[in-house]
This record gives sequence, C-alpha cells and structure tokens, in this order.
Amino acid sequence: MIKFPLQYPFKPPDFIFTTAICHPNVHSGTGDTCHDRLNATWMPSINLTKYLSDIHELLNNPNYETPVEGDKLLDKNSKKAYQWTQQFAQS
Repeated sequence: MIKFPLQYPFKPPDFIFTTAICHPNVHSGTGDTCHDRLNATWMPSINLTKYLSDIHELLNNPNYETPVEGDKLLDKNSKKAYQWTQQFAQS
C-alpha cells in the first residue's frame, strides 16, 4: 500500500507491505519500509515510477547497515524468509 501525505510531493509517500515480509528494511509487525535514501534525500522531482523502482531495488539488495528493527536483524534470514513466504504469501 502506498500512502501519500497531504504535503506530497514535498514529502515522500509511505510504502507499507500488507503481507508479512521477512526483510531487514521492512518492519515485521507494521510492514513499514525504511528506505534511507528516499526518506533522507527525498525531492519533489522523484516520480512514482522512480519510487517504486527504488523499493524494488531495496527488496533485491537489502541495506543491512540501516535495518528497521536493528536488534532483530539476525532473526531475518533466508530460512525465515522462506517460512514467511509459505505462511503468508501463498494462496
């Protein structure tokens, strides 16, 4: 889900996963993403296509230096990601 703030495009939208995802840059409870580059360097010239492309890039290349849940980083591994996919993302 993408939530656009009233100040958009001057503030970035929020990208929230509604299905649980095991990823260091996605909060396991809320689904909020932490994309440091987008949040810290957001500019009104970044369009939705670029934003989604950056989210896709983040999913493919996690940023382990800025995890959302720092102390739980070790708990987010490929085995758990597979389990969560089986549990939450299969129909």
